This record gives sequence, C-alpha cells and structure tokens, in this order.
Amino acid sequence: MKKILLIMLTSIVVYSAASRYERHNIFLGAGVGMDYQTHFDDYAFAWNIFGGYEFKPIRQIGTMVYVESLMSIKPYELTTRIITQLSVNIDASLEVLQINQYTRVGPYLGIGFGYANLSTTIEDKDNQNKALFFTNAGLQMNVDESNIVRLGVKIPFDLGKVRTDALQVIASYAYKF
Repeated sequence: MKKILLIMLTSIVVYSAASRYERHNIFLGAGVGMDYQTHFDDYAFAWNIFGGYEFKPIRQIGTMVYVESLMSIKPYELTTRIITQLSVNIDASLEVLQINQYTRVGPYLGIGFGYANLSTTIEDKDNQNKALFFTNAGLQMNVDESNIVRLGVKIPFDLGKVRTDALQVIASYAYKF
C-alpha cells in the first residue's frame, strides 16, 4: 500500500514538474455557514471574509496563507450572542481529481492562530476574550484559474484550556487576481 501511494505521489510530482505551472495569486473571498457552540448547545448563523496569498508551484499542489474574520450571531434568551474571530491561517491543498481542462477538486488541510470575542450583547462589559488555535479541513474546487469554491470545517481550540467547544462549517467563494 505504501509503495502504491509513493508511486502515485511521485507520478503527480513528475507530471506537474514537466508541465511547468507556476501561478501565484492574491485572493479575496467570503462565505456563509453554521457555528455550533457546545457551551450553548445550539447553532448560530455565521459568515466570514478573508484574503491572502496563494503559492502554487505546480498545478495540483498549493498553499494558501490568509487572514480571516468570522462573525456569528444568534438570538439567545432575551439578548443576542455575538462571536467575532480574527485569525491567520495556512492551508495546503492537493487537487487530485481533474474534471476538465480547468476544473480540479481535492482536499485541503491547514492550521491557524487567532483571537475570539464572545459577548451576549453589543454593549456587554463582561465579554470573554480567547486566544485560539484552529484546524481547517475540507474540500476545494478550482472552477477555473481565478475562481475557488470551498466547503470546510474549522475547529477552534481554546489555548488557555487546550480544548474545543465549537465547530464551524463554512461554504465559501474566493476570487484570485
């Protein structure tokens, strides 16, 4: 099994090196999804905006470094629960399935570090601030050379308690310049 995987990976690298594909891009994107908080045991509507740089030395393998801002909002009892996050992430993608000349699909996996603020109302004086570590995973589809669609899961870990109490599922779109 290891030999088969090694042969497949080697053939992808050799094929990609022969095609001499080098495209590096700045990108901007946005997404929507759900934020599940175990502390409240409910789901909240979430949206994000992000932007960064993609380094892609070969067509099938790429690395994205980006800054992301995510916000979720949910009516909670007589107030509103608001969570805001700001993070720096790095994701590596492997586009293994080529549908046509431009469209490729594959998984991505990454990590991130950031900050979160939880408040129950906008004017709340007792809001909670946390330093977070993120793991990112999902499926990425390059529609063409400039458009990316992603469906991913982001799991934040509280660095103070080294545990997670949330799960975020986000569908997003990014445009590469």
